[in-house]
Amino acid sequence: MRKPAKSEHNGLAPIREDGRVLIEVHVAGACIRVVNGRWKLLAAKRTDQRSLYPGKWECGGGQVRRGEDFASAIKRQIFEEFGLNVAPYQIVEEYSIPIQGSVIPGLRWLCIASAGRVRLNPREFSRYQWVDFPVPKLDWIGGLMETLNRISLPRAEAFILPADAISDIETPKAAAPMRPGFVSKIS
Repeated sequence: MRKPAKSEHNGLAPIREDGRVLIEVHVAGACIRVVNGRWKLLAAKRTDQRSLYPGKWECGGGQVRRGEDFASAIKRQIFEEFGLNVAPYQIVEEYSIPIQGSVIPGLRWLCIASAGRVRLNPREFSRYQWVDFPVPKLDWIGGLMETLNRISLPRAEAFILPADAISDIETPKAAAPMRPGFVSKIS
C-alpha cells in the first residue's frame, strides 16, 4: 500500500461526527438607535477583570452557543449584556480575536436597538454611553473605532422611536443594578 504524501488526505483527520474538534466562535454588535433624527451607538467599557481587553470600550457580543445561528446569538448576547432587544440589521464585518497562538473567529452585526433602558451586566461592563457618529476617541479595542466609522448607516427617518424610549440616551451611566434573574453565563 502506498503511503500518502503529507499534502494528501490520509483518512485520519477528525471529522464533525468525532466530536473532537471544537472551536469558539463569536458575534459582536454595533447597536444603534435614532435620537433627535440622528443615529446613536451604544458603547460600553469592559470591566478591568475581563480576560480579553480589560478596561477597553466595545459594543457587546460574545460566544455563539451550540445550536444557535448567528442572528439568534447576537440577539441573546446583547440582551444578556445590556438588557436590550435588538433586531440584527446587517453583517458589518468578519473579524478575528488573536489568543495564545490561535484566533477566535467572529461576525460583527449592525443591530437596531428597541425601546428600553440599558441595564448593564456588571460582570462584563462598568459603564456605557450612547455616542454619535463618527464615534469619539475612547480607549476602544484595537481597530474597532475605524470599523465603526466605516459603517453605512440606514436612513434614520425609518427608525424613529418615541421620546419615552430614549430617556437614558444623553448622559453616560454607571452600571445599574440588574433585575433578578438577569444573569449572563458567558463571559
